[in-house]
Amino acid sequence: MAAMLREPVSAEVLGRTELFSGLSARDRETLAVCLRGRRYEPGEVVFTEGEPGATLLVVAEGTLVATTHRPDGSIQVLNRMRPVEVAGEMAFLDPGPRSATVTAETEAVAYELSHDSMDVLRQQSPAAVSALVTAAIRDVTRRLRTLDDRIAQELDRVGRSAPGGEP
Repeated sequence: MAAMLREPVSAEVLGRTELFSGLSARDRETLAVCLRGRRYEPGEVVFTEGEPGATLLVVAEGTLVATTHRPDGSIQVLNRMRPVEVAGEMAFLDPGPRSATVTAETEAVAYELSHDSMDVLRQQSPAAVSALVTAAIRDVTRRLRTLDDRIAQELDRVGRSAPGGEP
C-alpha cells in the first residue's frame, strides 16, 4: 500500500510545478491542503482496472504506467505518466470503473485528490480546479492523438496486407 508522505504537500513545491505555477499563493495554499502526498515503490499497484474511481493523482516524481488486459490475456501498455501529468482522471471525472491498472514503474510520488477535496476546491479555489481539469483534458487529448496514430498505422498495415494491397 502506498505510503502517505510524512510532510504535507507544500504550496511552495506546488508553485515550482508547471501545472500550478500560474496559481496565486492563496490558491496554491488551498490546493496544498486538499492534496495528500503518496509515495509508491516500483511495481506497486496504484489503481486496478475495474475498480471505482474515487481519486485522481498528479504525478510529482517518477513514472507511473497504465496497462490493460487484452482478450488473449496479454498486457498492453497504454500510457506512461511522468511529473506534472495526471493519472486516474477518466474514472474520477466520469463515474465509471477504472479503465486501466496503474502501477509505479519507478519510485514515484504523487499528489492525490479525492472527490470530497474536489468539492472543497470548487468552492474555495476555482482557479486550482481549472488547472487540474485543464491538465486532465490535455492528458486525455494527448492519449486520443496517440490512439488515432495507432489506429491509422494499423489500418495502413491491414490495407497493405489485404489482397490487392501494396506489397
